[in-house]
Amino acid sequence: MSWNQFRAAAAIAAGAGETQAREDADRRMAALEPKVAHISVHVDQPPPGLELMHNEQRLDSAAWFLPFVVDFGHQRFRARAPGRRDWTRTVDVRAPGTIVVTVPLLEFVATSAASGPGLGASGALLPTGLPPTGLPANSGITGITGAAGFPERSDTARLGPVSDSPPLGTQRTVALVFAGVGVAGFLAGAVTGAAAIVKWNEAMSRHCDPALRCDSEGVDLANQATIIAHASTASLAIAGVAAVSSVALWFSAPVPSGSPLVGTAKMGISPSGLQLGLEFH
Repeated sequence: MSWNQFRAAAAIAAGAGETQAREDADRRMAALEPKVAHISVHVDQPPPGLELMHNEQRLDSAAWFLPFVVDFGHQRFRARAPGRRDWTRTVDVRAPGTIVVTVPLLEFVATSAASGPGLGASGALLPTGLPPTGLPANSGITGITGAAGFPERSDTARLGPVSDSPPLGTQRTVALVFAGVGVAGFLAGAVTGAAAIVKWNEAMSRHCDPALRCDSEGVDLANQATIIAHASTASLAIAGVAAVSSVALWFSAPVPSGSPLVGTAKMGISPSGLQLGLEFH
C-alpha cells in the first residue's frame, strides 16, 4: 500500500473507533515518510472565483498551504479565475522532500473600451441625466476617480438622521459585528461538516471494504473528507468564540446617550467587485 492509502486507512479507522488499526496505519505512514515527496501550494492574493487544478483535478482551497503527498514524475498545476489570464506550471518531482509551488497574482485580461460624450465605460449609451456612475446627477455622490486600466470609484453620500433614538455606542456596534461573524461561522461549519460526511460515506460505501482497504478514488475521498472536517471544526470554533464575545460585549456595554445617530454610506467599485459600507457617528 502507498502512503496515501495508509493515511486514508488511518482516517477511516479513527472514525470507526478502531484504535489498533489506526495506530498500525500511523506506524506504516511514519516508516514511508522519508521516502515520499510532498508539494505545498501557496496562493498569493487569490482573486474572486479562483479555481486551482492539480493534474486536472480540482484542489480545494482547504488544501492550500498544506503539504500533500505526490508521486514521482511530472505534476501539472493550473489556476484560472473570471477576467484573469490562466496560469500553469509543471513540476518535475524526482526525489523525496517538500516542494513549494507558488501561484502568483493572476493578470487581468485586457479589454477594449469606448469612451466619449454619452458613453459609459463599456460604450453603452447612458440615459439622459445620469453621470458615468449610473447614479442621478443630484445624488450628492462625489469623489469619482480612475485607476490604471480599470475603473475604480470610491463614493460617499451623506445620509440624514437614521433614528431619533440614542446611538448604539461603539461597544454594542462591535458586539453586532461579532454576532455576524458567529452566524457566518456556524453556517460555514454546518455546510463543510455536511460535505465531509457525504465524502466519508461515499468512500466507505463504494470504494473501501470492511478491512479498510480502499481503491485510489476511496483514498482521495477519505483525504478530502478529513481536510473538510478540519475546516468545519475550525469554523465552528471561531463561531463559538464570536458568539460568546458578542453576548459579553452587548450586556456589558454602558447605556448610550446623546444626539441622534447619523450615518455615512460608502460605495466603491474595485477590481474585486462592488463594495458597500455604512459608518455611524
